[in-house]
Amino acid sequence: SATQLSSTRNMEAYRIVQQASATILNYRISGANKFNIVSPLLEKAIALDSTYADAYALLAAAKLTRHEDEDAEDYFEREEQEFNEAILLVEKALLHDPNHELAKGLSIILPLQQEFIFGSKGNYNLLTMRRAAIQMDSFIAQFPDSPFALSLNAFYYLQSYLMLDNESN
Repeated sequence: SATQLSSTRNMEAYRIVQQASATILNYRISGANKFNIVSPLLEKAIALDSTYADAYALLAAAKLTRHEDEDAEDYFEREEQEFNEAILLVEKALLHDPNHELAKGLSIILPLQQEFIFGSKGNYNLLTMRRAAIQMDSFIAQFPDSPFALSLNAFYYLQSYLMLDNESN
């Protein structure tokens, strides 16, 4: 499941990823602070074990929590860069573990979310949406009892509804 972290032979990297995971799940820490705490930890874990899929996937997830000043002039450019970096980290995680649940889920949701946030309002890429639907069906088939997969599936349907509803207006 997404909350069970894969093993690594490097116990220091494992300990660091456990610490970062606990920080990410701590809702008392704000997004920007959370990112500032876990980013160096996860980068260190990756330096200790460059094949550790959990570290890449968690770093990708952490990048999505990094919300700074939305009134800044370059906010959307910086957010889009964060999405692009997160997608690359997810791809790296899947390279090392093709069945990594968190990475697979993020690989479906990130392009869809990126289209929703940065795409042309009311003119979304339907191919991206259709691809996400097929991938989500496969994801649920692979992880049918996972609370993370089921939650991500609900998020996917909500996002798709909002995108399609926005197109009709």
